[in-house]
Amino acid sequence: MAMDLPIIPINTRNNLYLWHYGEDGAERFAELFRQTWRQIPLGPRRAMLAHWRKMDSADAMLNQFIPPHKMMHARPGDRFTPDDGVRPIINYASGWNDDGDCPVPEGEHRVGVFGSCSRTGYVINFYAPRVREMPDDVVMDLAAHELAHVWQHARGITINDDADQPHAELDGEYWGSFADLEQDADWAVQDWGFNPDGVGELAEARGWSSTMKSFDDCEPTDEQRAYIRRLMRTIRAGDRACWMNCQRLILACDDGRLEYCEGLCMGADGRNVNHAWLLLDGNCIVDPTPAPWRTREVWEEPHPSKVFCEYVGKTVDREVVAQSLVRMREYGPICGGFDFAPMPG
Repeated sequence: MAMDLPIIPINTRNNLYLWHYGEDGAERFAELFRQTWRQIPLGPRRAMLAHWRKMDSADAMLNQFIPPHKMMHARPGDRFTPDDGVRPIINYASGWNDDGDCPVPEGEHRVGVFGSCSRTGYVINFYAPRVREMPDDVVMDLAAHELAHVWQHARGITINDDADQPHAELDGEYWGSFADLEQDADWAVQDWGFNPDGVGELAEARGWSSTMKSFDDCEPTDEQRAYIRRLMRTIRAGDRACWMNCQRLILACDDGRLEYCEGLCMGADGRNVNHAWLLLDGNCIVDPTPAPWRTREVWEEPHPSKVFCEYVGKTVDREVVAQSLVRMREYGPICGGFDFAPMPG
């Protein structure tokens, strides 16, 4: 009996298939991955194919590594070995766990991770919700970067996670740090004709980067207090609606003094919540969202911005906020969740 598998052929000659789990944009991604594979020089491609053929028999028991044309005719209880032509699993999904297994609930995905290479190069994951929003050339940059990590494994570079300081090794000797691995992958991406900075530049511009900072607040000046009072008169802030309040305000103000921010905030009870706020003049936090312990009269108090004890996150360009609203047609987080805490609003 034929099996209904969520797969798209990428390169049947080399038994490369995409597992898409019903995600939108899978056909486009499969074609871009195919183009990326073809652009990589023959030498590294042959090295990766040879590496994938060396998969040990324990991994071969994982059905996902078996070529789909063999799985289609498999019977319950059938066992497979490397001689059956096992190949890597290339996932296009909404999340994965620390072992690279997917699909998993989206909440388990780490913000800012758009792709990963795990199990010594036999599992390659791509985060579908972000890949769908990337231009074609950036998608190819991302695919090339993860394949560069496969090429590292094909060259004999391994990861030692058991050491006091995890690092990469070659022939049992220290090869470099994790940062060295990323630098080496970037060099390969550039040598193959792709842009090693393409993904990072796009992530930074759209507020997707996982880089976060702590926002140190200062006492607002009299002029800033007056500005905040005028600002708050332009909208009626909704309870537990931080995304709507802040996005409406940042788009209503075009004087360049405000910045839109998203991240994690710590309340007086020590609980972290995902939140949005504004930054005035680069040094004064403005949080327009009412909270249960906060009244609207707080804007007349000495310090109008202190809703939470600590604000940690990142800024997002005003233009990106506008583009996000056009794309999503609703107010909501632009960067995604920063933790497993519930999102206010």
